[in-house]
Amino acid sequence: MDRKPDELAMMQYVLTHQPSCPQRSVLGGYPMNPKRKKFILAKWVGKGWFEWGTCETGGCVTVEGLQAFQDILPTSTSCSSP
Repeated sequence: MDRKPDELAMMQYVLTHQPSCPQRSVLGGYPMNPKRKKFILAKWVGKGWFEWGTCETGGCVTVEGLQAFQDILPTSTSCSSP
């Protein structure tokens, strides 16, 4: 499946900034058009990669989502890596 560059950049941002505990969201301050961000997050919810929180960007990326992002972006590194 082709992904647009902004979605790939958002995945990279999560892998770079996600704390070691995936229950905290880093996407609240991610600089993206709010409608586009909501669309991508809804897509990720459907795949089981994101769970909504009390507000649209207050949710969290799931462990499955983090793994999928690492698989999609094999050259990236997460912040938990040495």
